[in-house]
Amino acid sequence: MNNKRDLGFIGRYASVKSMVIRTRGEINRQLQAFELSKELRLQDMEVLDKYNREIETENLNSFIDDNIRLDAYKKILLMKFKPEDREDFLVYDKMSFLASEIQLIFPEYRCIGALL
Repeated sequence: MNNKRDLGFIGRYASVKSMVIRTRGEINRQLQAFELSKELRLQDMEVLDKYNREIETENLNSFIDDNIRLDAYKKILLMKFKPEDREDFLVYDKMSFLASEIQLIFPEYRCIGALL
């Protein structure tokens, strides 16, 4: 397991272009810059007011404290992933990593992932 960025066009473009554009395409571009995106493919996204199911991802950025935007007032950005191998014992950790990376870019949302 690694957090290495892909050295292809998308990975190089992501390192040069740091301007954040708030689109589904931008989120997909950010995710595809990681090699893990080959194992977990983003299928769909939703912005929700509430999420009443059990959350499958953990915040891997717990060392970052945002006192301006409280989680209780944030909308939820739910990213739905389709795993290459559902039996991979690290699949939830990998999904948590990807969701946490998007969380860094989109602090106005509470970013979570779910498996399809």
